[in-house]
Amino acid sequence: MRVAIATPRQVGIEWFPFPFDPFTHPNEIRETVKALIAREEQTGVELNVVTMNRTLLDMIRASGSKNAADLYYEDVLLWDGEKLSPLLDHYSEDWLSHFALGDLFDRGELDLTRRSS
Repeated sequence: MRVAIATPRQVGIEWFPFPFDPFTHPNEIRETVKALIAREEQTGVELNVVTMNRTLLDMIRASGSKNAADLYYEDVLLWDGEKLSPLLDHYSEDWLSHFALGDLFDRGELDLTRRSS
């Protein structure tokens, strides 16, 4: 599963929006993501998800992590103001592994449109 941290308007129709009501319990979100990954494995069709959902972002880990989800940094794309670009083009996996991705998102650390050139 590829995950774009953006809005549906920024990425286009080939990306499945993953909005959740802010009151949706995190366990329900995790179960939905696990079901989507299982369906992806059964069908062999990769799913492209666009989201700003903190719980989903917190499920993303470095590949090879203990107890890792099936979502990894190399599958994450960020909106840079013009296009999607790989998360790992902007941040090292080692640095990212010290934080929950949802925390970085909430603090604005992943907002490439605010970064100075």
